Parts: sequence; C-alpha cells; structure tokens
Amino acid sequence: MESALLQEGTYTVLVGERKGSGRGGPRRADTGELLWHELVMRHGGVEVGVITGGSAVAFRSAAEAVRCAIAVQAAQGAGSEWSLGLQAGELPAAAGVEAGPVVQAARLAKLAGAGQVLVTALVRQLVGDERDLRFGEEREVSLPGLAGRMAVHEVHWGERRERALRVVIADDAALVRDGVAALLRDHGVEVAGTASDAVELHEAVAHHRPDVALVDIRMPPTFTDEGLVAAERIRAGFP
Repeated sequence: MESALLQEGTYTVLVGERKGSGRGGPRRADTGELLWHELVMRHGGVEVGVITGGSAVAFRSAAEAVRCAIAVQAAQGAGSEWSLGLQAGELPAAAGVEAGPVVQAARLAKLAGAGQVLVTALVRQLVGDERDLRFGEEREVSLPGLAGRMAVHEVHWGERRERALRVVIADDAALVRDGVAALLRDHGVEVAGTASDAVELHEAVAHHRPDVALVDIRMPPTFTDEGLVAAERIRAGFP
C-alpha cells in the first residue's frame, strides 16, 4: 500500500480518525493500525498518507470503500474508537493528504462520532443500489474548517429486519386481484393497493409508491393494451 501506486483518476477516499488514540496505550493502538491496514488491503485500498490521529486511503470502487469502512467498525465492535469519513473525487498521481477529496473526507471523519461512518451524497450516489449497503436519510452538515454545507449520509450495518416488498396489483377481475393479493400476503409481501383499470393503477402507484406493480395487460375500456401502456407510463414517471 504505497502512495506511489496511486494513479490519476476518480477515487473514493476513506479517512479514519481514532478518537481515543491516546487512551488505549501503545499495544491497543498498534493492534488497531494493523487491523486497519489488513482490511484496507483486503478491499483494494491504496494508502494516500497519514493524518493527525489516523490515515487516508483511496479506492477505485465506492462500494468497496464503504464495505471497508463497515468492516473496520464491525471488527472493533461496540467500543470502536474509529470515526470514518468518505468523499469521492479526482486525485492526481501520488496525491497526498492535501488533495481536496482527502481534506473533505478528513473533516467528515472529524465530524463523525466514535464508531460512526459518514459519507457524502456523492459517495452514496456512486454506490448505487448495492443491496448489502444501507444508508440513513440525507442531511446537511457544516464541516470543521470548511466553508459552506455538505449533504451526507450515515452508513448503517448489522442485523436488521428486512422491509417487506410492497406491491400494487391491477386487474379488472376482482377474483384474480383478491386471489393474487392473498397469495402474496401468505408469503410475506405487503399488498399496498389494488386497481381495476389503468387510471386507478396510476393513482395507486402515485399514492403508495410500491416496489413492484403487477399489471394485467388487457384492461378496460378496450381490453387491448391498457395495462402495457400504463406500465410504460409508470416506468417513466416512477423509475
């Protein structure tokens, strides 16, 4: 993990700061640093440099950067002294800790509490829909020593109860609607609403914002392609 391995390009920077680096004694600090370097290497990180109380590393993959941050905190357990911040941006070859994304990630780590991981809205966007990664709601914060405000998310991990899949069902036959709804409920799916035609379907989707819409292709009034047209309209309006 030498900084010389860093090539010019877009990276997600992870900065870790040990809030209690002076409390645990040299042995605990050494153990934490060894664990940090091991996990960074495992997730494909490249060292950028050392900052006060911690260090900065860069990843080509935003998702791997977040996974590395989670692994660091999970390995430390409830008593973790690490506060972690992540920002993405362009880094020159052999960039140092003065690079913009590194500075911002460091300020984010300083803002975070012990055992917490904060990422910018840009990192959250780059991660996309990775199903194993969870984020809190977006909020704006002021970073220490930097002007302006920045949108950030807290990263969540650990055990949780999965939210039930929410669906809306559209079919002009009540018997079919009710039968499909009962079957789905028996398998843990939440039926948010039902509809008998394309107009009701669009209203139900707009109101309930389901994960999935189950749509009959032939519905009133012409029983040709109303369902298909409605599905395309919904897809365009609620991607």
